[in-house]
Order: sequence, then structure tokens, then C-alpha cells
Amino acid sequence: MAIASSETGPAANYHGTALSQSRQTRLYVEPEPLRWQEMEALRYYYQAIRPTIKIETGASPVHPQVHHKLYNALSFICIVAAQNITQLRKTHLNFTQPGQDTALMGLWATYHNYAARYIRQINMWIHQEDTRAFGGIMYLAGLDMQLNLLCWQAHMNGYLALVQHLGGVQAVLIATEVRTPAANMHSVTIDLFDTLRDLDLNSWIDQKKWGNFTAGRNLAELYQVATGLYGILSLPQAAVAAAAAAAGHGAESSFVAYHKMRTTYSLKLTALLKKIQPVLREPSVLVWALAVAGVGATSQDTRDQHWIAQQLFVCWLTGDDSFGPISCRNKLRAFWQSGKTAWDDCFDEPIAIVT
Repeated sequence: MAIASSETGPAANYHGTALSQSRQTRLYVEPEPLRWQEMEALRYYYQAIRPTIKIETGASPVHPQVHHKLYNALSFICIVAAQNITQLRKTHLNFTQPGQDTALMGLWATYHNYAARYIRQINMWIHQEDTRAFGGIMYLAGLDMQLNLLCWQAHMNGYLALVQHLGGVQAVLIATEVRTPAANMHSVTIDLFDTLRDLDLNSWIDQKKWGNFTAGRNLAELYQVATGLYGILSLPQAAVAAAAAAAGHGAESSFVAYHKMRTTYSLKLTALLKKIQPVLREPSVLVWALAVAGVGATSQDTRDQHWIAQQLFVCWLTGDDSFGPISCRNKLRAFWQSGKTAWDDCFDEPIAIVT
């Protein structure tokens, strides 16, 4: 069974992309010996990547574990090539795809060459039923997200197919829609919001060893509120209204109770984002919360919407993240203009950051 086959299977599009781009650009690169390319990747990592890595808790970036039994030179070369492409795109505000910018052709050729070789390695693991295949597929999916290539969805399908092939968790493989009775959904939603509200942030911070992390409590509170708002935006409105009434947000109609709760959470999340953003070393940790705040900000001042869009751009420009922040910003801008309010109205297709 070849999940990441270069000829068939969910990841075939990935390898097909590499081949088609080579044909389009008429660029044929003789692959360098693996060891030489690995040394070049290590040199670039230490000179250009590691000095720029920002870890919010202040920890030092790790060194590549080249002697570890799970280290793989092909995946490391792909990661470094993807990071090189990402940084050049950011420097020049370049949003092009492979084959559209001649300045990046060499880097794309290197990336596709070693990604194809890594796919062959993954296929060998799959045939051997080696669990390293899971990590390999996730690496490829992550790199596609970083480079804004749509094939990450195919890799995730391949991952689930591999789980099925190996007899993994059956719940992941359920293809039919599971419907929860409305009354039960109300009860579940009430319990969810009660649990979220009663969460002991101090214990959670201690568990994460964030005691010496200056912004630790603010960040914990921010994600507590962001999770609540995400529930409000994505769960059935009637169930959220029941939770709102149970939490004392009003005994009015379900419509009014829902919007009171939504407004309360939305304004609080935006305020927390503005409070914590100036003190963070790595703003990309806020991307998901910014996306949630953006959907919740439909009735807020347009200045809040502009600020959220601006911060998503900053997250993309200054972080080591994927194209997700830019994709979220573009979706939110169209969403705010549409007059719609639901989560699925905004994110109507898979985007790595929010999927």
C-alpha cells in the first residue's frame, strides 16, 4: 500500500506538482550528492535560520539531532529549502507559486527533488509498516502548509488512509455524519462552557512550567476566551443560547442571549489581544486567536477589524509560520464585506491555521 506514491494515491498530486513545474520552467537540475546537500542545509540552518528563531518562553532553539536514530537527512533538507523559500518570499512580499518567479526556480527545483526522494522513502516505510511513515507524511503536510501548496490536504488524506490500513482508531475513520439530538447538544454545550469558565489558569500555567514566563497568564487567559468564542461561533446557535442563559447572560430570547454572549467574548478577546501583542517575542502564537477574533468582530468598530488584519500580516511577515496568516486575512476581509456572521461563512474551505 503506497499512501504517498509518486504515481498513485493521495500524495500523487504532490509529486505531480514537482514534475509539472519542472516541465513548465524547463529547468533540469542534476541532484547533488545527498551528503553534500545535507552539509549545505546544515550550514544555512546555522547561519540564517537558527539565529532568527524566537521561542516565546525564552528557551534556546534546539540543534538538529543528526546522530539520532530518527533523524532523516531528506526531511531536514526539505525543511531548510522550504524555510529558504519562505524567507525570500517574505523579504520581497512575493506570493507567487512554483514556476511563476524565475528567481526562485533553483530553490523550488531543490525542494521538489528532495521531497520526491522523501516520498519514496515514506513509501518504503509504508510497505514495511514502519511507524516512521506517520511522521514523514506529517512533515510533508506541514511543509506544504508553510509554502501555501494545496497538497497538504492530500497528505492528510494519506495519513488517515494509513491509519485505516494499519487498523488504527476507528473513530477517525468514520465517514458518516453523526448527529447529536438537539436536547443533548444543549446539555453538552452548557457543560463545555462551564468547564471552560471554571478552568484553573494558575494550575494550568504551573503544569506548563510558565511560572517565569512574563506573558504566561495573559496568554493562558487569551486562549481560554478564544476557545470560548470559537465555540460560540461554530456550535449551533440554539445550543449556545442555552449555555448563555445558564451562564446568566440574560433571560431574553435565544437570539438576544446568543448575541450578548458573542459580543461579550468578542470584545474581551480583542482587548486581550491588544494587551498581549506588544510584549510577545513571537507574534505568530496569536494567529489562531486573531482568526477567531476576526470572525467575532463583525459588529465591532472597523478599526478593530483593520487592527486584526494588520496583525495577521505582521504574523506572516515576522514569524516562521506558513501562509496561513495571509490566507486568514484575505478570508476575513471578504467576510467583513459580505455582511455574514457565521464561522463557516468565513472559512468555507480548508486553511491550515484554522482547520
